[in-house]
Amino acid sequence: MEDAKLYMKTGICSLCSDEKHIPMFDIDLSIGKMDQVITDLKKMQKKHKSGDLYLFTTKNGFHIYGLDKFTLSEINRMYYSLDHGDKAHRRIAFYYRKHYVLRIGSDISFTYKLKQQTSREKSNAHRIFLNKYFGLKIPETELFDQSTSMLIENYPQRSKGHIPGVE
Repeated sequence: MEDAKLYMKTGICSLCSDEKHIPMFDIDLSIGKMDQVITDLKKMQKKHKSGDLYLFTTKNGFHIYGLDKFTLSEINRMYYSLDHGDKAHRRIAFYYRKHYVLRIGSDISFTYKLKQQTSREKSNAHRIFLNKYFGLKIPETELFDQSTSMLIENYPQRSKGHIPGVE
């Protein structure tokens, strides 16, 4: 592989304080295909009984956040049910990190909310982050846990999108 410049990125982790995870998906599909992404996510929501999903646009596609808590295996099955999920992101999270990470930055903006009510416990720490960082107004309900902190991870990434040591 040709040498590419190495950058440090910062991302939010899916891991919650009780060792469960929230859905966090990376979809590398052009912005013009947002309808396909929404259709794909709605099918996944229904199949896996996932609550509200928050869709963000990035320079390369989409980031998806949910606040319902699942096991890592459940999140992985959800990810595999998506037609357009980033396979490298999925593989790195499940086999190497044991949690999902989505990059944060100024090029990411909130675009759409896919509504779906559930009775699952939700991550309050991730709700606080989405509200403060992206200016959302997700209300706190009795379904949210009491967590107020979450993991933020710095990680290396080459300019070509590959993470060193994971080819």
